[in-house]
Amino acid sequence: MKNKLITLLGPVLIIGAVILYFAMPKQDPETEQGTQNAQIGNEKEKSDPLEKNQGLKDTETPLASNIEAGKPSEAQKDGKSNPLAWDRNFEELLDLSGVEKQIKNFDELLKKQLDFDMGSQDGPAWTKIMAKHFKSKFILAEIRKEFKNIPPDELKSMVESFNDPLMKKVSKLEELATASEAQEQFEEFSSDYDNQPPNAEREKLIKSIDQLSGSTENTVSMVMAMMKGAQVGQNAELPQSEKIPPEEIDEAMKEIRPQIKEMMAVSMQKTQAFAYKDLPNEELQELAEKLREKNVKKYQGLINKGITRAFRNMGENLGKDMAKLPPEEEEAEKNE
Repeated sequence: MKNKLITLLGPVLIIGAVILYFAMPKQDPETEQGTQNAQIGNEKEKSDPLEKNQGLKDTETPLASNIEAGKPSEAQKDGKSNPLAWDRNFEELLDLSGVEKQIKNFDELLKKQLDFDMGSQDGPAWTKIMAKHFKSKFILAEIRKEFKNIPPDELKSMVESFNDPLMKKVSKLEELATASEAQEQFEEFSSDYDNQPPNAEREKLIKSIDQLSGSTENTVSMVMAMMKGAQVGQNAELPQSEKIPPEEIDEAMKEIRPQIKEMMAVSMQKTQAFAYKDLPNEELQELAEKLREKNVKKYQGLINKGITRAFRNMGENLGKDMAKLPPEEEEAEKNE
């Protein structure tokens, strides 16, 4: 079991580093347990939506495509509802919240991280596997599925919540903070943060926003969903005699989660402090109040469920392909 976990640790740590830069979408922490339960319940599903998504052309994005899962439900096509209006509201919501641009940054961030850690030419075999399976269009497709049954009037209310001047300002700051060119600035900020942390009042506000938004918990859940998905995917390709019992996978995930959370907690708070560095304390306090609003909390929950499911599915595909590596390559991966 430990040897098979070691095989996957490299990809997990790379993705974890990338998530810290792009995982700014916020979520009500109360929805996290439901997300975890959904992950466990869905593990035994045989269908793999990402395999279907990978048939899309590279130039096609989920927002521009007419994939079935992204269409508004039949209930939304009554006499008063307009599917085109639903699409416009949905796209406006993703734009106002900044989530679409942040997620699209994921592709470039992952490429830069892989090139930096492994070298663009001579990296381990799994770097190509990651490049194949981890793409922003898969994440956006899963987000769209989460929103597909939201009535147009409720979607419009979410748009109005994010059309607030402060929320627009925050979304822009988050977008800028997750751009690939901001990585160097973040590293400098992080170093200064370690040497001279913020005053007690500001640190308390940042921690409050992190708790209200569930940002750290979200980040941990994304990494754990990917890691567990990778184990499940790898399991599916192993001979029966080598398959890992599901309860052992669950136990391993329970053991690893505190370590992952410890790794992510401080880094995630630094990431938020970096994103909001130009916001005065008064606006941070106002942001905390906005995060308590019903529309914002529901939006956050849907976003997080879509992202977490995407990482689980992408992890499964990673695990399947990792299990197919030739024995000599797999052994080399373990020894690195």
